[in-house]
Amino acid sequence: MSYDVWVEQGSGGPAPVRIGDWTYTCNVAPMLRAVIDHDGTTGLAALDGMPGEQVASHLRLAVRRLGAEPERFNAMNPANGWGSRETLVDALGSLVDLCAAHPLATFRVQ
Repeated sequence: MSYDVWVEQGSGGPAPVRIGDWTYTCNVAPMLRAVIDHDGTTGLAALDGMPGEQVASHLRLAVRRLGAEPERFNAMNPANGWGSRETLVDALGSLVDLCAAHPLATFRVQ
């Protein structure tokens, strides 16, 4: 299983326009829950519905946290080898770029 993430723009028409897609294994969910917290909800789901600029800010903080405690988060690397702290940092970087490029778009997680 994996996260299915995108940003969407426009709500005035029949359907919002989906911009960009991002997928990554959900095997790293414990790491994401440890580094993303918004109003008591943790992980990527905590950011669903926020504007891109706000999500980018949360994700930059998450990347800093993952980098600040590599031993802690390396211990959370999935035993099956699908995902790791290092690859998550890179993947979140691309998600930051997507959200920063569309600051007013709505962030979606499925």
